[in-house]
Amino acid sequence: MATLTITTRRAKSGKRYVVRFRRGGSEFPIEHGGSFKTKREAQIRRDVIGGELAAGRDPRDVLHVRVVPATTSFREWGDRFVASRSTCRAAPSTTTEST
Repeated sequence: MATLTITTRRAKSGKRYVVRFRRGGSEFPIEHGGSFKTKREAQIRRDVIGGELAAGRDPRDVLHVRVVPATTSFREWGDRFVASRSTCRAAPSTTTEST
């Protein structure tokens, strides 16, 4: 049976809540699920890990996924800006772009 715990430890910056879990019984090692400043964040992470364990999946796959925001070039930002300005759309002969 999998084990999930939230332990509190003291750090220089204050209390930290550490999430630890086992993927199976006592034969599996204890793994680190994250360290958080608030108990609420730790409980959310515990619930995510618990859901993955209940579904029979490895929670490390979910923990290592990084969300990379889409990058936008300066040219795209400029085009969006010009398109959003009602004054620029009304008079296309006078644009903010230089030639």
